[in-house]
Amino acid sequence: MWVAQVWVWAKHPQETAGRTFEGPGPCWFPSMDTKPGLPNADAADVPRGKVSEYLLSVSHSSGGSKARFFRGLGYDDETTRMLEAELQRLARDGDLVGTIPGRYGTKYIVEGKIRRPGGGQAWLTSVWLIEQGKTRPRLVTAYPRQQR
Repeated sequence: MWVAQVWVWAKHPQETAGRTFEGPGPCWFPSMDTKPGLPNADAADVPRGKVSEYLLSVSHSSGGSKARFFRGLGYDDETTRMLEAELQRLARDGDLVGTIPGRYGTKYIVEGKIRRPGGGQAWLTSVWLIEQGKTRPRLVTAYPRQQR
């Protein structure tokens, strides 16, 4: 049995702050002197196809609306490497706001700002997966951060 203080995203963070949770197995949790972040963020993988064939593809069945958002920020086929780099930077510097354990691993929800090609910044929510038995986070999706 383990006992740990964990970060839980909630509409009202004061409802969960400082609570202790018990469970049957290991979990990831931040130390008290560092801000929570994506585990192993320096090794975060942003597959090229995820950006060019999903996040920037207006014709993609589930990524079309995301493509319109990212293209509206100034990203296009010529700036895919910049978007990849910004997503990797978001993995390292963004705020971990939630985790979702699942059958194939744990998804981590990371929010923060990315730089736009023409200047300025935009808030994003990104989802990263660390598969069971692996340590490297892989980008699942990214989309505009919802207002709170």
